Amino acid sequence: MANDTNGSSRSYHDPDELRQAITILLSSDSVFFVLTAAINTWLLASILTSETLRHKVRNQLICSLAILHLLDAFFINTIDIALWISYIKGWSWMLKCSLNDYLEVMDLTCGAIADILIATLASVFLAQVLDFDPISKLDTRRQKIGKFIFLVFPWVFAAIAAPLSLMAIRLEGFYCHYADWSRYFILETVYTVVPLCLATGITAAAVTLRCIRFAQGSITAQGNMDVQLRGSGPEIDNSLTYIAAVCVSAVCEITLLVVYFELGSGEFRGLIFTSTSMAVSASRSALLPLAFLFLRDIRERIKTWRPWRRGAAPTGIDLTVAYHTEN
Repeated sequence: MANDTNGSSRSYHDPDELRQAITILLSSDSVFFVLTAAINTWLLASILTSETLRHKVRNQLICSLAILHLLDAFFINTIDIALWISYIKGWSWMLKCSLNDYLEVMDLTCGAIADILIATLASVFLAQVLDFDPISKLDTRRQKIGKFIFLVFPWVFAAIAAPLSLMAIRLEGFYCHYADWSRYFILETVYTVVPLCLATGITAAAVTLRCIRFAQGSITAQGNMDVQLRGSGPEIDNSLTYIAAVCVSAVCEITLLVVYFELGSGEFRGLIFTSTSMAVSASRSALLPLAFLFLRDIRERIKTWRPWRRGAAPTGIDLTVAYHTEN
């Protein structure tokens, strides 16, 4: 991100190394911007245009993640790309200082929202394994209110807490008020590592319970149509979806934390290492949606949904057609 190379006021590297680092960041940001916009737009549109899919809480959380990734791409990546181009072209670097506060706040806020949503998604998976659905016991009005609070809480919490925390760690004495890297590392740990640790624990518990219940025959794996039609147990999502989502998020956040830790401790490995780590961290917006392809209903919807074709083939099995065919 833009606030991790910090321009000229704290630059202590030779121009050639800085130019190489900027080139890496420009290339990665440009590629991931295109991939993020394309993949998340397709995923979001595929779910929202299906009445069956968009009413599931799990899919609503996935839509929240897709929207967050699109916001990250258009409101952070585009500015980063413009800054990298301006540096390579030798244009004024003053734009970076004027946007530094904005980029720091957006980076921390978006990262916190994403990790909280991952933890929330893992909790939905655990509730699915346990066949626990408290919302279904409420009336229609209270169900809508409960879902709204459940979906909006990560956004509201991060949007309020992250900027307020960032204001407390500003460094004076620079043209731009940069954050203290050691304190920024602590903030990143609180707002990203803690939710990811929670998501990891919940996912591990859900996967273990799923294996136990599946062995007992009390649940069915997603896609086992024969067992589902006989109604022997509730359908459970593929565990690989949540394992992949947590692993992708963890790897991307760890690379980011390594950079912040080295900046705060003074043990700096160079801008090439930093820019490469930032590129890996930025890949989450493009890679995370791919984890949801392990979910059979979403995968089938994406495979068959063609908005430019009229009368595209619907997803699933049309039992009515099968019945008439037999007759």
